[in-house]
Amino acid sequence: VKVYDERQESNVSIFTYFFGPNTSSFDEPVELGALPTFLRHVLYNPEVPEFTSLQQFSWAVLIGIFMGAFTAYWGFIIEGCVDFMWKDVPETLLEWGFFTEEGGSFPLFHYMWICPAIFGGILSYITEMLPNKIPGQNEWISSLHRRGVQDHGTFVNLLLVSTAGMASGLSLGPELPLVLSAGMVGSYLAVVTKQSILSARVMNLTAASAAIGGFFGFPMAGALFVLELPHRMGLQYFEALSPATIASIVAVLVNRIITGNDVKGYFNYPFLTTTLPSGIFYIAVMYGLVGSLVGVFYAEVVKKIKTDVHHWFVPHDNHHGSSSKVHHGTAGTVETWESNGPESVPLVGSKMKMRTQPQENGLVKFWKKVTSFGIKNDAIRAGVSGSIAGMLTGVICIFVPHALFWGEAQLQTLIDQGKTPLPVFGEEGEPTSALTSYGFCLINPDDEIAVEEGLSLGCAALLTVTKVLTIGLSLGTGIVGGHFWGPLYVGCAASHFFTKLMSTLDENFGVGESLYSYPCVAILCIMASAHVVSFRAHLAIMLILTLTISTFSSNIIDGAFVGGDYSAVFPLLVVSSFIALMLTRSTVFYKEQRCRGDIVAMPEVLCEPGKDGQPLAHTYDDGEYEDYDSDEGDLSWDGLDDNEREGDVNTRHVQVPVTAGDIEQEFERQNRPSAQSPRRRPSKSPLPPRFQDKTTKVVAMPNDSFMEHEGADAATDSVKKNPHRRTRSGSELYKSQQYAKARSGSLDAHEGEAVDGKGRRVSTTGADAAAGRERLNSSSSSRPGTPTLLRVSSFGEVADFQPDLMTQARSRASSASRPPSLPKGSNSGRHSRKNSDTIPAIQGVVDGFGGIPMDEVERTFGSMMNQHTLNRN
Repeated sequence: VKVYDERQESNVSIFTYFFGPNTSSFDEPVELGALPTFLRHVLYNPEVPEFTSLQQFSWAVLIGIFMGAFTAYWGFIIEGCVDFMWKDVPETLLEWGFFTEEGGSFPLFHYMWICPAIFGGILSYITEMLPNKIPGQNEWISSLHRRGVQDHGTFVNLLLVSTAGMASGLSLGPELPLVLSAGMVGSYLAVVTKQSILSARVMNLTAASAAIGGFFGFPMAGALFVLELPHRMGLQYFEALSPATIASIVAVLVNRIITGNDVKGYFNYPFLTTTLPSGIFYIAVMYGLVGSLVGVFYAEVVKKIKTDVHHWFVPHDNHHGSSSKVHHGTAGTVETWESNGPESVPLVGSKMKMRTQPQENGLVKFWKKVTSFGIKNDAIRAGVSGSIAGMLTGVICIFVPHALFWGEAQLQTLIDQGKTPLPVFGEEGEPTSALTSYGFCLINPDDEIAVEEGLSLGCAALLTVTKVLTIGLSLGTGIVGGHFWGPLYVGCAASHFFTKLMSTLDENFGVGESLYSYPCVAILCIMASAHVVSFRAHLAIMLILTLTISTFSSNIIDGAFVGGDYSAVFPLLVVSSFIALMLTRSTVFYKEQRCRGDIVAMPEVLCEPGKDGQPLAHTYDDGEYEDYDSDEGDLSWDGLDDNEREGDVNTRHVQVPVTAGDIEQEFERQNRPSAQSPRRRPSKSPLPPRFQDKTTKVVAMPNDSFMEHEGADAATDSVKKNPHRRTRSGSELYKSQQYAKARSGSLDAHEGEAVDGKGRRVSTTGADAAAGRERLNSSSSSRPGTPTLLRVSSFGEVADFQPDLMTQARSRASSASRPPSLPKGSNSGRHSRKNSDTIPAIQGVVDGFGGIPMDEVERTFGSMMNQHTLNRN
């Protein structure tokens, strides 16, 4: 679509008209109209592409609208595909005579394993054959941390494969496809508008939050789930919380308008009394412990099965690094000699050892032969493995139909212990009811006795184990799909098992009455704690489970209708969730979950409040941060603005220990022959050229009571042991921006003269050049320095992740109240000057034990010099 542009007198696209360069064909600035100006202010300004808070809010609303409509129509498609595959297709095949009635040669229940087997094989083959691989949850988390964006090239393939996977009956849910597809939309928007990693990451998280919130109807909880998912101990991308919440709210509203669904809870829970005893918190702690065990069992078994399915039929190459010769000895044993070389017959003098192992039976040999069979073609191997995994899933679901699908629709049946019939499958009398003819643990709603008893202890255990198996097999196929509802399903079944077990113990031994008296609390707390182990989204699962409560089963006491209050459950969910969060820190389901890794603590916050300190510094390889320097020398930028060059910024000069090697390097640099290439190579130091020397290093400090350079011994060791690395303090890591001249004085490194704020040069000689800088700049009337920017060479990807802030505090923080240790072999005598490298360390010891700190001496001397200069003028 094109419009006429009066500025260029031609037809241009709408995007170019509104967001194109603000120039004419002759590169002359022109005045924009009211509408383009408004859109640039609200949506996107190509001249300043980074989104403002207003533009971010506007895009969050637009993303919410799009995701609300997208999730509504995609939900219709998923429901239609499931009904088609599990109602229409079985009925049609039964009418055509492909399947027979129950008792025939080929009953309809065989469809339960045929459908997952076919879809598992085909979809696994297609997934492996795609040129651009569909990412998984770990890939999304990794790309979010490193680049902030997700490759959108697999958007269509992702939707098609995931929709077919959900319709196949495998335990694959829509959560992961929603996060991936919406993240691709947000990433594409960020790439088109040329956002930084920080802003692009926000768009990625905002779109994913809108998709989760809109699909499931959780505006705030959906945003929290997406924000917590990349981390292991709570959300850390706090800058995305507001736009993600706004987008999810809008997505829920649009989704409800299109679908027409009422705003209500999901599940009806067992009866809950209006008041709970004070000891219920101890019971919640116990439920948290039980849920933690269930969650660890779920996570470890699912990972194991998933990994094993991936490794099915992988060809094993015969490596001949060592050889062995097998000899059948006595009955029941196999004697094996191993030699050191590749030959089957050992050379003379080679050592041999013999080991005895039990002889394998026929079943073990058969299984090893089957599993040792390899398929070299990856696509064929994936198709065969997927087909077998789908067939096994279907066979399990023939006997336990509750385990079919991803578990969201079946959870209500599990909560009320079979009172609610299973969805999808036809009721008694309908053709598809034959699909569950061999199913166990099914309760007839018309049987009052069975409804009253509920699930047995064995059925609860069976439902727990079979769901774990089907989820592991389904994820092992490699078909994209989520398992958000899996831990909730397993936790619910395990809660029934636990309460039934406690009831049995109470009947026989009189213990455990309080642990089964509140089945509603047990279900919610165990589900929450089991879910936290795998996804680590403790805040989100509390809200989600609370919001999914539709009603509690009512009860009539003394002729009055009594029902529970769901708000009483929320504190108990908090207790059980945090119990699981803290106890299962070593259990990892998604290996890419980590802290954000792009925040470095300033040195001030690593010291004790109001005390001088010496925090440890980070080191970086040369070239990781480089000065910006063009081919022409006059176009280089030294990192200082005009005000700084005029000396309007007050700085704190930190005296750095100078070693003999530094003096030699400085001497060689100043006496280097001048006959060199006029074009200077870009410097690999993070500082401008005149600040590269340690003796002239200037760092802006907002508070004179803190020291930012590490101890003298650490600095000396770093120079001696690793001369190709440089030590940089925490403030320098903040993009190396705090480099400025002093307001009262600065140092000209090339001429060796101190220059005060008025431009007068004060001569310095020898060692006074380093100390004089700080003396001139020491003044009681100084004000905090202004941070400046330094252009550095970088690449839009995070490679080295920093630890979280508290870990930095544990590893880098130190205080002057703890005296530093002397270097090994140094003489602690007061007048010993055997090595100049030990002088700063000795000075640090004097400062630590109550002597006059060198900082105070320098400050006093500087004040005296300033007063002398004023009197002389």
